[in-house]
Amino acid sequence: MLRRLAISVLILCTSSSFAQQHASLADITERAATTTSLTAPGGSPFHLKAVIRETTNPDSGYKGEIEEYWVAPDKWKRTVKSPDFSQTVVVNGEKYYEQNSGAYYQQWLRELVTAMFEPLPMVEQLKQTKAEIAAPSSAPHSMSCSRFQSTVGTAPTQNSVFSVFCFAGNPVVVESVVTPGYAVEFKDWRM
Repeated sequence: MLRRLAISVLILCTSSSFAQQHASLADITERAATTTSLTAPGGSPFHLKAVIRETTNPDSGYKGEIEEYWVAPDKWKRTVKSPDFSQTVVVNGEKYYEQNSGAYYQQWLRELVTAMFEPLPMVEQLKQTKAEIAAPSSAPHSMSCSRFQSTVGTAPTQNSVFSVFCFAGNPVVVESVVTPGYAVEFKDWRM
């Protein structure tokens, strides 16, 4: 089945004060992606090791480890391990190596890895929009959001899906993203 995605409605919402300045959604998106991505071009090299576990149910299968050595966008190594799946990816310039073992890369694990290293994976699509958004301020609990309604599929099986992108602060950071297949919320940013 051929799937068609068309943005049909854009609704802007904010939780900020009355005299709000507006900015291009493309600009806010680009700034937030740069600020919140560990792996943005020009970023500092790092080594990260993260342990994932469901704190309310330690015996759950929702657990894993993620380790990344990152030097530049074209030079890094990432290892992902969970009870049912493991993956090693090495990027060195034009060279790419990937080794997988286990049944499949579970969606919950893939979503967490994406959120850690590329919190706004659809940044290029958002940079194409002509919409404006209330500029996020550095006031406590201030947030600016854009909500898109899209139509997926063809008649008679068309469905509406929603995506919401929220930003906060100065410098602007990604606060939350909810799209079909990707939903994350970020808290306690530290620069």
